[in-house]
Amino acid sequence: MFASCVIKTFFGVFMTENAQFMLDIDRFIKKAKGREARFVREFAQDLAEEIIQETPVQTGFLRASWAAGINAPDSGHMGQRGTVDSPSDPGGTMGRISLNLSKARPGDTIFISNNAEYAPHVEFGTSKMSPRAFVRRTVARAAQIAENTLRRVVRSG
Repeated sequence: MFASCVIKTFFGVFMTENAQFMLDIDRFIKKAKGREARFVREFAQDLAEEIIQETPVQTGFLRASWAAGINAPDSGHMGQRGTVDSPSDPGGTMGRISLNLSKARPGDTIFISNNAEYAPHVEFGTSKMSPRAFVRRTVARAAQIAENTLRRVVRSG
């Protein structure tokens, strides 16, 4: 049975959503044929990784403050400098996100969130700072990211 999946990016009270992206994710899930749950997990991880890599870095706190939750934002983590880019650190940001998303299934709402209080200001800008739009730029590439994930999931069987 086919079930959709919703992925939302979240900054406290600010959320970015793209209706076309929601429709496209359904199309990719249908193409996963028998590997739907794996596609959902891996796509959410790939999207989170892309968002993290696009996050501007000054001290590393903003980049390390990303988290993921299933059916609710994960609000229990605040970033620590130096924990995001270390592949040998399973407790780093991507390790934590992968662990949190390991049980994601079609039908779930996946939240990719940032708990740094200033995250919306960096994304959307202020009267004194231009917007960086790092999340919106990544979400605009979501279909391409999903296509790459789908190819990898189908090819690996």
